[in-house]
Amino acid sequence: MRAKTAKRGQKSAPGLILVLVFVFLLMPFTACGRRPSGPACPIKIGVITSQTGRHAEGGLESLRGYAMALEEINASGGVMGCPVELIVKDDRSLPYQAQLAVKELVNEDQVSIISGAYSSAATMPAAGVANAYQIPFLAPTASSDLITAQGYEWVFRLIAPASGYANTALDFVQTIRDEMNIDRLAVIYDDSLYGESAAVAVAMGAIQRNLDIVAYEEYNPGTANYQALLERVKAADPDVIYFASYLNEAIHLLQHSEAVDLNPKVYVGHAGGFIMLEFLQAGKHAEYVIGAAQWAKDVKWEDERGQTAAMFAERFASRYGVEPGMRSAQTYTTLYVIKDAIERAGTSESLEWDDVQSVRLAIRDALRETDLEKTIFGPVNFNQDGENNHPVVLIQVIDGQFVTVYPERYRAATPIVPVPDWSARP
Repeated sequence: MRAKTAKRGQKSAPGLILVLVFVFLLMPFTACGRRPSGPACPIKIGVITSQTGRHAEGGLESLRGYAMALEEINASGGVMGCPVELIVKDDRSLPYQAQLAVKELVNEDQVSIISGAYSSAATMPAAGVANAYQIPFLAPTASSDLITAQGYEWVFRLIAPASGYANTALDFVQTIRDEMNIDRLAVIYDDSLYGESAAVAVAMGAIQRNLDIVAYEEYNPGTANYQALLERVKAADPDVIYFASYLNEAIHLLQHSEAVDLNPKVYVGHAGGFIMLEFLQAGKHAEYVIGAAQWAKDVKWEDERGQTAAMFAERFASRYGVEPGMRSAQTYTTLYVIKDAIERAGTSESLEWDDVQSVRLAIRDALRETDLEKTIFGPVNFNQDGENNHPVVLIQVIDGQFVTVYPERYRAATPIVPVPDWSARP
């Protein structure tokens, strides 16, 4: 008796089992059977900064920090085994262009996180658009208090706000106030969100400390001659002048201060142009000016690899031929903060790598839990407003170099105050 043969089109049981096993092996081997187990390579991060326009110098300084960190991260294996790609957009130093850049990065480039912009004026509207699109947005350089005061759930900032700069500068003034008989403050500021935020912050701080505000002067960017403004300030006889100015105006204001023989006991600059390396090229007009900053190469911070701020500065100078300014340190650190957040986001059980919004949400949540004790920029952890409570330091130009002079725990030299009159300088 002959055994029954399978009908045409039917498979024997052993053959069917082999087919099923083969199909199973071809399926993505993940918990759900279809979900990718890791990020799509490369990992795309959006960057917005000023490559052209009024803030191009600061934008270039920022890009160098990003580039150095990117090279290091990719050389060490990238993030979760994937290389990192930065997609850089030029905001042209214009607020509306920063808004457009966010939309392009979200809709066209499909990035998972954005870092930017450069100025407060560009960052403020860009942050609003990013929050509306529900994409994590980390601001590395903009200081206006308003940026993180909107109740945004997707916006974070690496640095202390304008009020942090102002309060640290005023705390320093308090330490020398009695000895030098300081009571009168003049505020001179740029007509921009950065300048206005700085002016309001220092004015409020001065009132709290019972300092008399004897002059409060706003100027238009690009003004050719500041002598009339400075003559008014001179007539008010201030003990301290607090500037909030970008690079070109910072230099011109000090040059014209000499021209009108304006001699306060202390000149203070609210970050801006006063802490850029190019400011040192102003020579005697930069000398003795105290800048409110958040990083200097002589501050004793180091990262988890043991790289100190000074070592970073040396490596940076070797690569670019110039020393890093604060913005380079900020953007360098920003990329490492993002790397850390993405790696921790990757451990989320609810994360779906093939869903960009799921990835953005996981990164946002990871940023909220950031707690980096060691970076070359100091500690990084964000409060409920997305603010990093970062320490502010004061750096003074001494013999043509930036030197940290306050607070005492970070001090590399004793501040030179009162500053010599213009007539007494070589």
